[in-house]
Amino acid sequence: MSKEDEVKKAIVARIQEVADDRGISGAELSRRSGLDRHAVYRVLNGRSLTFDQVWAIADGLGMSPVDLLPVEQAESSAAQGERERRLLEAVRNSDAEAIRAELADLLPADVLAKVLDSGEALASERAEFIGAIAQATEGLSRLARLARLADPPES
Repeated sequence: MSKEDEVKKAIVARIQEVADDRGISGAELSRRSGLDRHAVYRVLNGRSLTFDQVWAIADGLGMSPVDLLPVEQAESSAAQGERERRLLEAVRNSDAEAIRAELADLLPADVLAKVLDSGEALASERAEFIGAIAQATEGLSRLARLARLADPPES
């Protein structure tokens, strides 16, 4: 089995573990993730697994896709905890280089590139969304000021 197949198998196992622990059925996971029910069942049965599916399912489970990635079993629990702490800190800080360093020996290069590209795209979309909200808020404030000027309070 290739390393990529091992990683995919571990991700599917983690998805199943989290869903089982939370009492989430395949149909419910489909609803929460926005994926077609058949796509979710193909993932859960190990027949299909794309990065987009991992991202959607992680979102449906209220997790980051990073939370579904396997950590090498050979590491001691202390070393594993430290690695997870560093990775979580890197994700929180949107530090692509630190994320790359933590995941480089766990994921095939093409999968790692997709993880990082998607994370950067999400950060960019989030920044654009926040900018749009700020513009809308400013526009609403201007409208409120104009409304107060156009309709002065009665004396």
